[in-house]
This record gives sequence, structure tokens and C-alpha cells, in this order.
Amino acid sequence: MKSIAFISLTLVASTAAALPPIKATSSASGGSVYYCTQPDWTGPCQLSIIKAGECFTLPSTYSENIFSIGADEGTTCFLMQDQCNAEEPYADISYPGYADLSTANLEWYQFVTSIFCE
Repeated sequence: MKSIAFISLTLVASTAAALPPIKATSSASGGSVYYCTQPDWTGPCQLSIIKAGECFTLPSTYSENIFSIGADEGTTCFLMQDQCNAEEPYADISYPGYADLSTANLEWYQFVTSIFCE
């Protein structure tokens, strides 16, 4: 039986929310990460289930275009550049995440292309 590395659901947020609408999954299998192209969980948004230990490449619509991002409660993921290149700056994403990456003291947020979950 083949395993699925990730499942993506495209969502369009119509109103701002205080927290990302993510649902907890087992951290042993990775977790869900919710991200949007605008601050405060607005704009086109997507929920991706990312398998633990695998590099997840953001879809082209979101690559280098993330303004809000959050992971499941209890899940540890990392916001990364250049296909999970640990030699580049990266940051952990934990629940509830960042409602506005432009105010998160991550000068490189506009270069995020991938996510890695433990």
C-alpha cells in the first residue's frame, strides 16, 4: 500500500479569523498546516497535511507568497527556504502560528518555499 505524502484542500477565506481553522492530527504522522496569501488568515488559503520527516514544497500560488501560517496544536513544523535547506534561515511554526508574517521579525518570510514537519 502506498503512503500519501500530503493531501491538499483549497479554501478561500472570506472573513478574518483570530486563529487559523486547523484541526489537530497526530504529530507522529506529521500534521496539518494552514497558510494564506494575506495577513489575518485571508486571501486564498490552503490546508495541507504534511507527513513527518518529508519536505513539503508549497504550491506555486503560495511559494514566496505566505503572509499567515499556522500548524496543528502539538505539531512542530518549520518554515523553510530553498526546498528545506537548513543552511538558510528557518523558523518553527507551532499553534496558533503567525497571523501576519510581516510583523513576525522574519525578514526572509517572502522567500518561504517549503515546510518540514517533525
